[in-house]
Amino acid sequence: MERADLSRPAPRSRPGRHPCPGEEAGLSLRHACGQAMEAAKRRVFAMADHKVEHLKMVQGVVARMAGNSAQMKTWAVSLVTAVVVLSGLSDDPHWLIGVGGCVPVIAFWAMDARYLHLERCYVQLHDAIVAGAEVRPFDLDYRAYAAQVASVWSVGRSWSVATFYGALLAAMVALSAFLMVARGRDETESLLRLSLQT
Repeated sequence: MERADLSRPAPRSRPGRHPCPGEEAGLSLRHACGQAMEAAKRRVFAMADHKVEHLKMVQGVVARMAGNSAQMKTWAVSLVTAVVVLSGLSDDPHWLIGVGGCVPVIAFWAMDARYLHLERCYVQLHDAIVAGAEVRPFDLDYRAYAAQVASVWSVGRSWSVATFYGALLAAMVALSAFLMVARGRDETESLLRLSLQT
């Protein structure tokens, strides 16, 4: 009986030869691992794409809230300017013009505080998405983060908001006081003229 020469390498599989069971298992395992890795990469990239799009949506909402807040300030200044010009152009302005101008200024103040509060809520949502918290894809519900930011009342009383609208209200009150004093002085002068004529 002849001994097998173990020093020679094993013959390679020829095109017509079927691979042995061990070779089939190695090829199928390698193929399955490669497919699993590719699928995992696709899932990671898809999740990253969804996350980026979600962040873009939240950033758009934050920018819109900031724009609305700036617009409230612009309208409030325009309103105060219009009231002052109207009282200057009128021949006999009533002091209630200034009091009437206070009402929309207070309304703009409240709306500005609300927009700033919403902006801070969406910033918290943005930070949660970046940190990898459990947030549903493309979810814009801010209510879960409203408790983490200051209330609308607190935002309205912050120094930047209260100083701005407080100055506008002070201008309206000063205008009303000036018109009241001027009207009273005119009435006093007219009464004095009437008394002197008689």
